[in-house]
Amino acid sequence: MANILSRAPGVLKLFGEHAVVYGKKCAAITINRFAIAKIQKYKKDLIAIYLKDKNQTIILNKKLIEKIRDNYNKNFNNINNFDFKNLLIYKKYIDPKLVKQIETNKDLLQQIFAYGLISAKLLENNINIFGKKVEISSDIPEKKGLASSAACFIAFTISLISMADKKLKDSEITEIARHGEIIAHKNKNAGKIDIAASYFGGIISYKNSKIRSYNINNIKNLDLVIIDTGPKKSTAETVLHVSKLYNKNKARTGKILNQIELCCNRGLGYLKKNNIIEFGKQIYKNHELLNKLGVSTNKLNKAILLSKLNKAYGAKLSGGGGGGIAIAFIDKNKSSHLIDIMKKNNFNAFKSEITEVGARHFIKK
Repeated sequence: MANILSRAPGVLKLFGEHAVVYGKKCAAITINRFAIAKIQKYKKDLIAIYLKDKNQTIILNKKLIEKIRDNYNKNFNNINNFDFKNLLIYKKYIDPKLVKQIETNKDLLQQIFAYGLISAKLLENNINIFGKKVEISSDIPEKKGLASSAACFIAFTISLISMADKKLKDSEITEIARHGEIIAHKNKNAGKIDIAASYFGGIISYKNSKIRSYNINNIKNLDLVIIDTGPKKSTAETVLHVSKLYNKNKARTGKILNQIELCCNRGLGYLKKNNIIEFGKQIYKNHELLNKLGVSTNKLNKAILLSKLNKAYGAKLSGGGGGGIAIAFIDKNKSSHLIDIMKKNNFNAFKSEITEVGARHFIKK
């Protein structure tokens, strides 16, 4: 034990964020930053999750896991009713030391729910999780639109499955890990593209549980520049914003979502043909449509404009929006200049390598 059992990469959205929630196609790409899970032996009948970057340990027992599962099942059709803050419901099942920490950090309870629900789903699939301590660390920045939580959840899931003798289908594994994202983002449709991309690696598209992989060779000669425009709203908040727009005016919002899917289909088609100019135009168009949905910001729009003025093929926000990350594809000999321009405008910007290595590579055969 204590070997690295799994790694899961961070994810950037190429096309289709928010539209994917409404059954439209979305595409994503994985980068060379990873969540890493290690396993050690632990006390019998308990599982410990050590979140190394937070120096926080979560301890779960069977009764707590069952309580989380039952409450989740009861509220699945309206996940916002799932009580993330009411410690009293769970207090008698939680380690007393952890209770004291939760009283000063209520967000910790949501982490317990997320990992507890994944643990419940693993048990339902006859995966033994007890007697183990899972250490999770990550070099993926949090709350920036890089799918840091999804990578941690899939790394956690893969590590425990790798310790078991039972084999599960790809679809079963990703669905188990996705329950962490459902809790994290308070949406029963959350995590579909992030979990799938981090699991398979490279470029993938996702629609209605159908996943397709694409060759990344056609963009290997480009630099991918990540632009951090600052703090962002939670994905749950921006998803709720789009949901309100949709319920208020289904015709208008539905048309925008359809246009976003069209960008995805056209962009992937141009990428397959190695037509980078038209591929980039669809990325810009996708950003314009996300801006119409109200999930962009002035800073994100400025970063996109600066990218266009400095010869990037395509640029857009990536993720839930409301701040956070933008991405730009640009010739390698022009990326350093673009990064300098972004820094002069008070944006942190850096190049990132694309990886084809997904968490699936680390399942013990």
